[in-house]
Amino acid sequence: MSAPRLVARIEGIAPPDWLSSRSRVAAQSISVGIDAAGKGAQQDIRAMIRSVGMGQRLGNAVRQSTFPKAPRVSMRAASELSASGNAADIIEAFSEGVTIRGRGRYLAIPTAAVPRGRWNAKLTPREVETRFLRKLELRVFRGKPALVLVEARTTRGGSVRGATRQQLARGRAREVVMFWLQDSVTLPKRLAPRPIAASWARRLPNLIDRAAASLKG
Repeated sequence: MSAPRLVARIEGIAPPDWLSSRSRVAAQSISVGIDAAGKGAQQDIRAMIRSVGMGQRLGNAVRQSTFPKAPRVSMRAASELSASGNAADIIEAFSEGVTIRGRGRYLAIPTAAVPRGRWNAKLTPREVETRFLRKLELRVFRGKPALVLVEARTTRGGSVRGATRQQLARGRAREVVMFWLQDSVTLPKRLAPRPIAASWARRLPNLIDRAAASLKG
């Protein structure tokens, strides 16, 4: 598994004057406040990922860690939000709005007919062929190259199915465009984890005050 990649970071702030003279309490308060901000940002980022339809599983891939690890505390505590592997790639791509170019000649852009698989992501052409037990064929529609599923049918709910022999005999099968082929595609910016982290960083003074009050009590 690849090392986790940073999604966002929240760093500590200088403690208020009344607290700075009590270094141990200050370190505890800042560490507790930082941890609360990190966990809050994590939940908000996960909610954002779900809200744009990218699935619970991708959201759950966002992890939160506070440094130093408890029970150690520090006035320089920090909270990091990270993800690993494919999840990190997806979050980064939809946060930056990157342009992706095909390794070969084309990128296969899925249509609404393509089912979803892991991470709530659309199936790849190879996965579609495995799912439907049919090879995709190259066609040109409206002047654009496409990969189509032949001998297919659509259900009333809009799902795509392979046509049965009876449906083929009755002429009820058709070709369904599964992928458009393009040289490149620019992903829209659908995620914004850093502004969420910045919003929680602005709440740090209140979070630290609250933590200090609980420690004094």
